[in-house]
Amino acid sequence: MHVSEMFHLVRGTQRILDVLDALHRHRLALRIPDGAFSARDLTARHPRTGELLSTVKFMVETLAAAGELQRDLQRR
Repeated sequence: MHVSEMFHLVRGTQRILDVLDALHRHRLALRIPDGAFSARDLTARHPRTGELLSTVKFMVETLAAAGELQRDLQRR
């Protein structure tokens, strides 16, 4: 799956994690060509636990929270 900008995919913290889980279940990788996430598979899992990599989860949750804050501020 190709997404030009992460903000096009993010609608909330739980939403992005659900999307990443769905992509992983369907054996699809998500890569964003530019920016901080470039060349990184955002569906990557830990080989032993099968959980989303903590570094990926942290980056995605942080970006999702920033996106939510931006939308909240724009609504005011």
